[in-house]
Amino acid sequence: MTSRTAAAAGVLAAALSLAGCSSGSGTAAPAPPTVAGTPAPAATTPAPAATTPSSAAGALTSPPAPVAGEPGVLPAGFPVPPGSRVGPVAVEGGEIKATLTVSDGKTGYDFWRSRLPAAGYRITGSQMVGGIGEISFTGRDCAGPSQLGINDDSVTFECKRG
Repeated sequence: MTSRTAAAAGVLAAALSLAGCSSGSGTAAPAPPTVAGTPAPAATTPAPAATTPSSAAGALTSPPAPVAGEPGVLPAGFPVPPGSRVGPVAVEGGEIKATLTVSDGKTGYDFWRSRLPAAGYRITGSQMVGGIGEISFTGRDCAGPSQLGINDDSVTFECKRG
């Protein structure tokens, strides 16, 4: 092996080592330097990480992995029906408010009726007529009287933290 070939192999090994230590920011790492007469390896961009619903919760939360009581997120572990969208979350004093969009009010109602107790919440009242209803609950980070107001595909979430 010539010194030129050994140098090229060393540069390539270092570049591959650095490529494995990227920050994961989704941007491509700069191309490694080339040794005269040796083409640089093609730069690759890592595929973005897929977001999938939690199998334990069976639901997708948005933003992912919320921290209980953190401004701008739902309480940690609060179940959200698959395919739902969580709008902006407001934290004012001891209350968390948000608007969610669900595929169907009755489906959302049935989901929460079955999943809230399993997630550590106690349902204190519920009713549903057509696509309009409400579920009152307490528990976990919603120590005070809280509720979900369901109006077809729009749901208001109000959590009183105590």
